[in-house]
Amino acid sequence: MKLSTLFKKNEEEPKQLKAPELIAFCSEMSLYLRAGNPVSECFYIFLKQERPYIPKTAIVSLYSDTEMGTSLYDSMQFTGIFPDYMLSMVDAGERTGHLESVFRNLSEYYDQRRRTSNNLRSAILYPMILLIITILVVFVIMPEVLPIYNDAFSALGGTIPKFTFLLINAANAIGKARWYILGALAVIAACGALTTLVKPLREEFIRRQRTKFYKKNVGRKMNSAFFVSLLSLGVSGGLDIDETMKMIEGSFSDRFGPNAVTICRQNIAEGTGFAKAAENAGLLSSVDSSLLEAGINTGNTDSVLKELTNRTEADAQDALAKSVGAVEPAIVLVMAAIVGVILVAVMFPLLGIMSAIT
Repeated sequence: MKLSTLFKKNEEEPKQLKAPELIAFCSEMSLYLRAGNPVSECFYIFLKQERPYIPKTAIVSLYSDTEMGTSLYDSMQFTGIFPDYMLSMVDAGERTGHLESVFRNLSEYYDQRRRTSNNLRSAILYPMILLIITILVVFVIMPEVLPIYNDAFSALGGTIPKFTFLLINAANAIGKARWYILGALAVIAACGALTTLVKPLREEFIRRQRTKFYKKNVGRKMNSAFFVSLLSLGVSGGLDIDETMKMIEGSFSDRFGPNAVTICRQNIAEGTGFAKAAENAGLLSSVDSSLLEAGINTGNTDSVLKELTNRTEADAQDALAKSVGAVEPAIVLVMAAIVGVILVAVMFPLLGIMSAIT
């Protein structure tokens, strides 16, 4: 019986490692393997020095299993803390003898994914903050502040301009309905929180939103960058393109739109060149397809894929920056327009009355 089974009993389903943890794990494994350490010795070093980002039970499991001759793929799969595509790449690295380079490339891959994810999160965060401020101005500040000016105009004996009167009435209407509106927004937020917490709902929501997102220009560019990085990772790990496509289809088929990877492989089976098949399936642009085809024809597939990885990633980041750059000014303009309307409708007439009194 494996020692690792002792740690599996009565244990909750393990959580998969996150990107920073995967980067650290892959980087260390690459360094130890490059230094000539056997796989089991790598995990023995992990046990002695302790790695806070990996559960100790998982390290014990990995060490005991590999020490007894179990393949690294099976040992890592048993722990349940590593993603499927990483496991597939480790399996390929063991079969092709490129395990050290696989871990090094996996570290670079997950680091690139982490930076892309952080950039996307940062790009969304600032417009969301501006949007929340705009909502607060409309539904909280206006209903509380504008009606006060009605009393001020009356006390000073001034006549309320028609536009100002309409704005104050609108603020009163918003004030009466704001709790219903804010309640509706709270319900939407609660549904969002529920979707985030419940795994089946979260996965279905992500699948639907991903499908919509990747139909847009920025989504297509990010999609292409992700596909090229996966392709480069597989080829640099010693796999041919067909084996890499099989792994991509098995782990990420839903990421690239309806049956895109399957259609690509079918076109290849019918005799279409890989680069052209990827272009026809919407996985590559015509420019990237031409460069990849040249790389395949000249025997420089690996180097061309690395170049394409850098280029498509840069294109995706530029497209994301332009997309966010169009949203932010729009929200700022809306906020400025709201503030401007309030100033024109309320402050200027009030200043006129004060000047007349003076």
